[in-house]
Amino acid sequence: MFERNMTYNAHQIIKNHLQNINKNDLVAVDGTVGNGFDLFFLASLKQVEYIIGFDIQQEAISTSCKRTKDCNKQIELFLDSHHHIDQYIKKVDIGMFNLGYLPTGDKTIVTCAKTSLLAIQKTIELLTDGGILTIMTYSGHEEGYKEYQEIDKYLSHFYDRSINVFNLSLKNTHKECPSLFVIKKSITK
Repeated sequence: MFERNMTYNAHQIIKNHLQNINKNDLVAVDGTVGNGFDLFFLASLKQVEYIIGFDIQQEAISTSCKRTKDCNKQIELFLDSHHHIDQYIKKVDIGMFNLGYLPTGDKTIVTCAKTSLLAIQKTIELLTDGGILTIMTYSGHEEGYKEYQEIDKYLSHFYDRSINVFNLSLKNTHKECPSLFVIKKSITK
């Protein structure tokens, strides 16, 4: 079921969700491409046709391009902030945000609560019926903690019956662990 590795959990939740969705040609978004692991995962999903990714660091875009160069999917990567998502696409079936900093990069370049929250709000608005969004937050650094707090506050008070919000975190650990938010939009009949 769940593991200590939150990225693994996010991937499994999306895979399981897709088993119940009878749609192909899905549009996926990687809001923070980083080293390209989530992007590669999205490209491996049979039902996904088109993937768009964002990052503000050229290093992340380059690394992700290399990681996905052999994927047989339409992938577009933009050197831009995820909060501009609505300027690039009009619908999202699957979204993944892995916030924080680029693990192999400059740790002073981090995602920020203000723009991440705006990106999340816009992505929720773009979610199709049956769509899913995962958001990984890291509270182990100052901006990450602020980001987690703002996102948790926003999602905890998100009152739209068509949207379900879940939170998964590991409690029995000695260091700060990532927290995974999962947002699922109901299928309207």
